[in-house]
Amino acid sequence: MPRDIAPQAKRAAQCLDNEKWGGLPDAIRAMVWLLIPDSRPDPSPDPWVMPEHSSELGVASGIRASMALEAVAAETFGREDVLADVSARFAASEETIEVWETYRLVDAVAHNVIQFSSDKYWSAQYGHRAPLNRFGALNDESEVDASDVMDLDGLL
Repeated sequence: MPRDIAPQAKRAAQCLDNEKWGGLPDAIRAMVWLLIPDSRPDPSPDPWVMPEHSSELGVASGIRASMALEAVAAETFGREDVLADVSARFAASEETIEVWETYRLVDAVAHNVIQFSSDKYWSAQYGHRAPLNRFGALNDESEVDASDVMDLDGLL
């Protein structure tokens, strides 16, 4: 597997307008800077702060793919605080976002990435997937009703 895929993605994202694309180009850059610290230029912002700004742009633009990248980075580097924060922001944006019609699939994939990250966290911490009514929360299991734990629809 080529080892220069991440830098290639960073270079390819340079031609995209960060505002128009909901912060995705900056989220890609931040992810690459985290994965390959030597690729980060000297006068650059903190790669953990950039994705949060990208998330705000994503909600405003109607495409939350940058939040999925932030969740993956948080998982990769063991930042439970960041994972909890991005999951909560993603869930909160469900009520306010007007998804960009052309990229509904991208937003649905971002939702699935957040859900998968949340399920992995809950499984590791509590032994079961995240309850349906707790999407976006990585809270204590004591707040969970046992009847909300299993979603059989995903099995069919």
